[in-house]
Amino acid sequence: MDIKTKYQYSYFVYPFIVDSNNYEKYLKKLLKDKRCSIRIFDKARDLELYRGFLPHVNKFMFPTFYMEKDDIQKLKQKSFVPKLNVIKNMSSVTFEYNLGKRVQGKAGSADGIFFEIDKINIICFKIGVCFISIKTRIEHSNCFKDVLNFNYKFRNVYSKFLDLKDYYNINIQNNKFDSMKEISDIIKEIVGGFESEKIDDITSDRLFTYSYVCTDSSEWNEKSEFSDISREFIKFKNVLGYDYANEFNDAKNELENTYSKWKYSIYGFSKLSGVVFTSGIEPFNFTKLPFYYETVYFHIMILAFLHRITLLMLLLNPSDRQLRMFVNSEYFNQITNFEHEKNLWDKWQETFEIKYLYNQVNEECILINKNESDNIFLILFAVIVLLSVVSLIIQITPLKIVSSIITMLIGMISIIIILLKKYRK
Repeated sequence: MDIKTKYQYSYFVYPFIVDSNNYEKYLKKLLKDKRCSIRIFDKARDLELYRGFLPHVNKFMFPTFYMEKDDIQKLKQKSFVPKLNVIKNMSSVTFEYNLGKRVQGKAGSADGIFFEIDKINIICFKIGVCFISIKTRIEHSNCFKDVLNFNYKFRNVYSKFLDLKDYYNINIQNNKFDSMKEISDIIKEIVGGFESEKIDDITSDRLFTYSYVCTDSSEWNEKSEFSDISREFIKFKNVLGYDYANEFNDAKNELENTYSKWKYSIYGFSKLSGVVFTSGIEPFNFTKLPFYYETVYFHIMILAFLHRITLLMLLLNPSDRQLRMFVNSEYFNQITNFEHEKNLWDKWQETFEIKYLYNQVNEECILINKNESDNIFLILFAVIVLLSVVSLIIQITPLKIVSSIITMLIGMISIIIILLKKYRK
């Protein structure tokens, strides 16, 4: 069935990791790029963001809220050196990427889907986890099937297999881009060769889809129930194309990882996407909610996404010290005083398996600490035994040969310690 839409947009998010020894160099690269400018969050201009989070979260996500005027002025200077000295110590920094000309494209054939790229942002966290977010809007169409097909295709824009199957290609016709590959090249250019290979073990090369749709009021109202269009919502949540023909094994199960506070809106969550599906019967759904969804709610998702990537990194190389740093600097159980925002945070934590991953990392660290303690015990035990032997020998052996015997025993102790160190590794 073809559903009519009233309002829509989609963000596509590409996460990547910059190694700690390259993070400052990467910031320097962005500062030197004339298309990149630092996003300065202001309490007056970004009031909803400021109100949406608790102070400790604001300080972590949006440090410019609390910066001194002198530091703010440094961020506005043309010279990149003063800027770099400030942002390299910030817990996070956001860059706006200026595309220059208005970017309008067309996905598909002659009767394809026209879309516009509204903005591109780069969010960098000091830990080395970064996100590129691309906001798009479909133009000249109010068909929900176009949203489904567009999201399904665009998320593969940076896929390693993009050129292998024509079905995944998205052709663009405008005076700035000639093909979808050029958008892929922009992502590659922003990353700039600083991407760590660790990301291949953590996430796929498909872009994370974060999409908003408000349907026409005639599609979902008191007479037309959500159940009539729930199958289309399931496609939307799972980023499937309109022509996806297979029946869902358990539609009820597919609707479990959702959340709905109000009658005419439903949120969907997965590791590959976050969506909101609403009805235009409520004016709030095409006036205020789209704004909240791409500001406060978007950053709730980004924070949970950051937690997931950080914990997966720690799982690859468990470290008790790094885990403590994570807990002390960025691991937040409570992020807001608002019930709705808290519910979204809980759903994202559940979807990204934050508590499960944390417990896994913690167990690995406990096991490593136990092994290290066992090794230390073995070393101490060996030393004690050898010292006891030395004591016994001194009591029964003439003093003139004690020195040589002790020298021999010290050599034995050294060999044992070296072997235990190898065992520890």
